[in-house]
Amino acid sequence: MKCSSVAAIIAEKHLSRSAKSLFLIVIYSTLIATGCVSRAPTGDETQFLAAGKLGVRTPDGAQSMNFRWEQRPEGFEVTVWGVLGQGRTTLRGNAQRLQIRRGDQLLAEGAPDRVMSEALGWSLPVDLFAGWLRGQPLERDLSVLAMDELGRMTAIEQAQWQITFSRFAPRDAADARPRLIKGTDGVRRVTISVRELSDQTTTGR
Repeated sequence: MKCSSVAAIIAEKHLSRSAKSLFLIVIYSTLIATGCVSRAPTGDETQFLAAGKLGVRTPDGAQSMNFRWEQRPEGFEVTVWGVLGQGRTTLRGNAQRLQIRRGDQLLAEGAPDRVMSEALGWSLPVDLFAGWLRGQPLERDLSVLAMDELGRMTAIEQAQWQITFSRFAPRDAADARPRLIKGTDGVRRVTISVRELSDQTTTGR
C-alpha cells in the first residue's frame, strides 16, 4: 500500500475534518520531500486535452479568451481566441522554446516568457500549466497549503504563484480534476475555467 494511501486511511478514521486537512498537508509535504509519494505523470511526461476559458489580468489590463490545450510527450500546442473566433492564436512548444503564430504569420519564437510578452502583452508559466490544469502540479518548487478531506490539493504555492483548485469533478472522487483554477503572483492574476478535460488527444497536428 502506498504511503499516501495509509495517511488518508488514518485521517479518515481518526481525525475531524479540520484536523484531517492539516494532517494530510503535513504528511503530503513530508512525502514529497522524501520521495515517498506517487502521482500520475505531469508536464512533458503525459498527454491530455483541455478546453475552457482563460482570464488574465495584469497592471496593463485584462483579457478573457477561450483556450484549447493539447499536451503531448514532446510538448504542447495551445490555441486561444476571442469572441466568434477572433484573434485565433497558436502557441506551440515546450518549457524551453515557444513559437507563437496567428494564422500563417509567425509572431515570435524563443524563450516562452519573452515571446509571450512580445506577442501577447502578457506571460504565464507555461511549463507549470499542464500540472495545474489537472490538479497535479509538478513537484518542483511546490508547497502544499491546503488539502480537502479526500486528500486533494486545494491550495498550493509554486514558483512564487499562489494557486487554488476548486469545483472538482466528479465531486466526491479522490482522483477528481479541478474545474476552476485561480492564481496570482502578486502582479498577474489568472482564472482558468475548465470545460473539457480528457486523457485523449487528437491525432496529428
